[in-house]
Amino acid sequence: MTRANSVSIRGGGNILFSLNCRGLNNPIKRSKIFHYLHHAGAHVIFLQETHLKPSDHVRLKKGWINQTYHSSFSGKARGVAILLHKSVPFVHTSVVSDPNGRFVIVTGQIHNTSMALINIYAPNYDDEGFFKRLFSLIPDLTTHYLILGGDFNCWLNPHLDLHHTFTRIDLFLVDNRLLSSTSDCKYDAIALSDHASISINIFFKKFNHTRAPWRLNARLLLNEEFNKLISQQIDVFISFNKTPDISASLLWETLKAYIRGEIISYLGYEKKLRKRKETELLQHIFHLDNEYAINQSPDLYKERLSVQAEYDTLMTHQATEMILQSRTKQDLLFL
Repeated sequence: MTRANSVSIRGGGNILFSLNCRGLNNPIKRSKIFHYLHHAGAHVIFLQETHLKPSDHVRLKKGWINQTYHSSFSGKARGVAILLHKSVPFVHTSVVSDPNGRFVIVTGQIHNTSMALINIYAPNYDDEGFFKRLFSLIPDLTTHYLILGGDFNCWLNPHLDLHHTFTRIDLFLVDNRLLSSTSDCKYDAIALSDHASISINIFFKKFNHTRAPWRLNARLLLNEEFNKLISQQIDVFISFNKTPDISASLLWETLKAYIRGEIISYLGYEKKLRKRKETELLQHIFHLDNEYAINQSPDLYKERLSVQAEYDTLMTHQATEMILQSRTKQDLLFL
């Protein structure tokens, strides 16, 4: 995450704010927070610790805010809310509200693009069950763009975040497909609460949804080294994650995501080795050509032909894979 000196709107950008407000029951405090958010140009607002009863969330609807989504907890504790400025063209499709006031998940569309907005107030003690339950409710991320924000009550980098009252526990996690449209990330001053607000600017647009779904390259199944690696990774995953509180369906879905990541990593490593080999062979050919220009010996010529054949085989293999990938994409267009 990068820091910026100021928040700005450029050409249709949408400012997203997250703030643990430590209670909104006091009308003066509530007015100050909303004045601050309005003045800052907030479009999508994630609030934690609202401390409001379900019937009191109507107080969050202002003239410039026309959509509110929330989850509440009994008593003046916890509670989260997502508020949207009237200028945001958001059409919601579903809402999941945690009965414990820890999170709210809102799905809908912005410019015909499916989005999942998730605001969390995580427990301030170790609770693996909370995140497992939350992740099990996240919609399909192959069809939705994810924006997850709020008070995580944990830090991502223990070397940078051991500063007591200045620990970064309020975060925005943004779908990597939105990163090129994201700018102006910053923490603001700690003024209206004992938390700093965090803001980012995202330029929502009509994103391309024609990206082909990931598919396993079948040739990998003929690779003994690959099969051995994946078998080992499955065993490792099961040994660490198969617990009585995890359902078989959740374990299966997370295992698929984990193995897909391992396969993508393996393919990346394989591609890196292939590029290195390609460069080495070209350099070898260039070196042999220089030598053969000076000394036209049969042995050099024979070696030159051998290296050339190895290079041709490598490039043919690469071209064949590209053709297969191209055919797969064309087939998907006609499904």
